[in-house]
Amino acid sequence: MVGSLSEKLYEGSFPMRVEHVNDSYGHLHHDAYFVYVDVVTDRFLSLLGFSHEILIEKMGVCLVKHSGRDKYHKELRQFDKFDVAFEVCSRGETFLDFVYKFLKSEDEKGVVAFKYDSTWTFVDAKIRKPIPIPNFFLDALRNAKG
Repeated sequence: MVGSLSEKLYEGSFPMRVEHVNDSYGHLHHDAYFVYVDVVTDRFLSLLGFSHEILIEKMGVCLVKHSGRDKYHKELRQFDKFDVAFEVCSRGETFLDFVYKFLKSEDEKGVVAFKYDSTWTFVDAKIRKPIPIPNFFLDALRNAKG
């Protein structure tokens, strides 16, 4: 069971490379960043042994995004390599905060290009109502190696 305070449950990094074509300004278009957010989310779930389909079909729950806030700091360009520093913290018994920091890994190594803070919650797949973070998911998070 998660307490009422925030608890860091996972911290890791995912190497990436910009495969999208630049926009007319010569950098990655703002909406393309969210493609990489989805890729990291899927890789993270896979690392835990889950996917959205497994959560729904086998566990009876949906992991859904409740809210998010983005901030752009530096541009990324086509073929740039970058790392997504990713962390998950619990907030109370119902919410998980996913933080994605896109860090440049070449010319300005470690400089934050983009940051996305998002809040996620679990929903019962049948009745579509929020539920506490399932223990099976908390256990998988605490046992994960980032």
